Amino acid sequence: MTCVVALGLMATSAEACSRPKASGKAAQVIDTKRIDQNTFDKAVLGEVSFHRCQNKVRKLSKGGTGLNKEAYRHSQWMAKTTQLGHKNTIKGRETLVQRVKGSGVKFKTAAENVGMVHRFGVDGKSFRIVDAKACKFETYEGQAIGEHSYASLAQLIVQLWMNSPGHRKNVLHKDMGYVSTAVAIEPAGEFCGRYWITQDFYG
Repeated sequence: MTCVVALGLMATSAEACSRPKASGKAAQVIDTKRIDQNTFDKAVLGEVSFHRCQNKVRKLSKGGTGLNKEAYRHSQWMAKTTQLGHKNTIKGRETLVQRVKGSGVKFKTAAENVGMVHRFGVDGKSFRIVDAKACKFETYEGQAIGEHSYASLAQLIVQLWMNSPGHRKNVLHKDMGYVSTAVAIEPAGEFCGRYWITQDFYG
């Protein structure tokens, strides 16, 4: 009897830190002309929650519409200017603090992660271009490389952040309670487009 209870507790603990399964809209290839920001934000939150759970840090809540809007505007600016960074030239929204204040939330601390990855899953892989105009890429073993889904893009960008000490610190920061993540497309970017991503935290 005691063994059954113990096994049950272990299973529950393991399930609590399970990576989100790609299903529904999250599993769909991203339509670059109509990116569903809510689906992407939710997929990233799931990945962040997975890593915070593994590191025994409390879950985060969604940052809300205002913060999502500010993150998206910064992503758009990065995509348009092809500049990756935490400052922009949008009047009144040049810095992270201005963006978080502009979102209308009350906060004591804030942090930001930014990143850029390709529309097709070529990052970190050895690959060859089969047909550049038709956006056909494949590994040297002949496996086709497709476009990102919301789930695969979320998993990639969060893993990249987790592999970077500064970004990892933000993802696992115990004083943060809320997060919003948004993405913008640079259609003319190399290899048929690049995604520019902004993730804003506050607590």
